[in-house]
Amino acid sequence: MTSTAVPRQPKGIPSGGEYAAYAHAEGAVALGPAGDTLPGLIDLTPEAQEVLDSIRAAGGRPLIVGGAVRDALIARAQGASVESKDIDIEVYGLSREQLRGALPGSVQEFGQNFGVLNTGINGQDFDVTLPRRDNKTGEGHRGFVVETDPEMPYEEAFARRDFTINAMGWDDATGELVDPFGGRADLEAGVLRHTSAQSFGEDPIRVLRGVQFSGRFGLDLDPETAELCREIAPSFHSLHRDGIRKEFHKLTAKGTHISKALQTLHASGWEDHFPALAATRGVPQDPVWHPEGDVIVHLGLAGDQAAAIARRDGLDEEETSMLVMAAITHDFGKAHSTKVKDDGRITSGGHHETGVAPAKDFLDRIGALGRYHETMRASVRDDHRRTFRTDIERLSDGHLRWTPLDVLRSTNTQAEFRGAVHKGPHTATDASLARYLEDRLAAENIHLDLSVTIER
Repeated sequence: MTSTAVPRQPKGIPSGGEYAAYAHAEGAVALGPAGDTLPGLIDLTPEAQEVLDSIRAAGGRPLIVGGAVRDALIARAQGASVESKDIDIEVYGLSREQLRGALPGSVQEFGQNFGVLNTGINGQDFDVTLPRRDNKTGEGHRGFVVETDPEMPYEEAFARRDFTINAMGWDDATGELVDPFGGRADLEAGVLRHTSAQSFGEDPIRVLRGVQFSGRFGLDLDPETAELCREIAPSFHSLHRDGIRKEFHKLTAKGTHISKALQTLHASGWEDHFPALAATRGVPQDPVWHPEGDVIVHLGLAGDQAAAIARRDGLDEEETSMLVMAAITHDFGKAHSTKVKDDGRITSGGHHETGVAPAKDFLDRIGALGRYHETMRASVRDDHRRTFRTDIERLSDGHLRWTPLDVLRSTNTQAEFRGAVHKGPHTATDASLARYLEDRLAAENIHLDLSVTIER
């Protein structure tokens, strides 16, 4: 049973890439020529090697499948390696009884009809499965009848997986990459594409899983996959809250391309299930202070920066998730407080107050735990109560590595400047703000030359 992958030409990038000018997601990776064998793709532990060798000794063909293969291809393109402590193995050519007898270690079986076994060796756990067909019989993730078939063709076995980037298998003995749906080519092109319309539609949580994959790997949703997501959008209400929470937690804890994830959420049609977020789309901002565009673009970019800060400062996954979630929700109030004046000025006075209820609604809908609500309240209310002095402190203490331009264009500098000039022009030039800021910094015994940052 062999399968040779034929590279597929990506069908395009979804329209409406409003983040492109501001978010520089490195989703596409150079993986090398398709069709090559890839010896040593994954760095196997002795325990993993023992499991694989035992299966082969019994006459089976084990393939490492799923996320481990995807992550190994990404790491390989970056000159790194992937440890094998968390690998899934799919076995062809053995019955369930033969597989159970072949596995070393402490073997457990999770339901005879599911064909899922687990074995542990020296503290390492390995999930080992048989190829299977999932037949939908009811609602929810338990509404399936599972049929195992050790002789199932690879194309059929891998078709039940969610996206092409996860529908690959690697044979450690031969180095062959089994890739019947062109997942390697999609990963290289930065495209997120479903494998099978039928299996995808039967498990709607895959839409939100796709959102977190976009955020983690900087992938663009394929147009046909986006259309499929929109068709099953009503299925959102059948999802368990815990499943929704897990996908958003993975996004905010592991994602570095949050703006890309929000773009995918919109393209999928599922943004409407989160009205507090959807309400920020198209809400204008003062172009002087927010040249990036409307509020939802700003929230995506804020999420990108929060993810970058979390990694720079070594935050753990829980701290990272809360910081990124706070960035995503911090300006929800602008959808309710933004006004465009007769003279064209755009203001959002009081949005730190009007944003609390929508942020709470958003967190409720994704099943966020109580500590996220506490962080959200602090972010929405307290962040907008900073003073000009605290912005100066950010500049001087170096903790957040603010540049003079960051302080120059902060909302507090804006308010301070307007208060000082009273009826001065609303659209202040960088030059006038720079001169004003230099004077204010000098009064705080902070002397900076802004001419290197601002052309005057």
